[in-house]
Amino acid sequence: MRIFLGVGSQVPLIYIIQRLWQKVMDAERQFRTFSLQKVRCYCCSVNHLDKSGNSIPCDKEIIEDCIVEWYGSVEDFEVGVRTHVHDAFIEQVTRFPLGYQWTVGMTTCILWGQLDAIAARAHGGAYSYAASVLVVTMAWYLWITPTHFLIMIRIIAYMMQIWQSKSLLLRCFATCVGYMVIGVLTFVPHALQAVLYQVNPEPLIGSAVFWVVALCVALVSHYFLARPWKQGPGTAHAKDSI
Repeated sequence: MRIFLGVGSQVPLIYIIQRLWQKVMDAERQFRTFSLQKVRCYCCSVNHLDKSGNSIPCDKEIIEDCIVEWYGSVEDFEVGVRTHVHDAFIEQVTRFPLGYQWTVGMTTCILWGQLDAIAARAHGGAYSYAASVLVVTMAWYLWITPTHFLIMIRIIAYMMQIWQSKSLLLRCFATCVGYMVIGVLTFVPHALQAVLYQVNPEPLIGSAVFWVVALCVALVSHYFLARPWKQGPGTAHAKDSI
């Protein structure tokens, strides 16, 4: 039952991540195609007149004068936004979305939810089992859940890239495969934990094996997946200037 509830709980999480990643994609596109000429100010929208009909200065012209003074030209400023600012955004937002610390903070409920079970087992004299629950809980809290979130982000990002294709069949196939993979990834840690507890008469040994396996998977996943979403134009620009 816990496994099915875990898989079912991924549906709203997937929706939230899709919305988040769509915002990231929109922001990335805006940085990549930034042009000051496309920027609109309130003063321009009211034809540079206040409510009384008096003329008001153009904020955009004032900003452009400041940009020219600071950056030399509007064109240089636009290039900086499309390259260096764009790359800094991609690096910070897509390497590990929300960040490891924030992800751990969001899943503190896992730790608090298991403390009662740990205390109850210890109070009943089952110290070995209580210790095993603590070990497993820390694995879920520190490694499995953040890694699952990172993998899910990458799968959804890949799905959304495919959704931009004109082929309806390809979009449907990518959606089905993506949801299936996320479901399997949600199921596997629970199944592994249950199997290890069954095959090991000593629960502390099973939890220790689970702890090590989870850590190894987390390290490998972080090495391969905790990278920027794409190479920004600023990187290529920097290489060309060397």
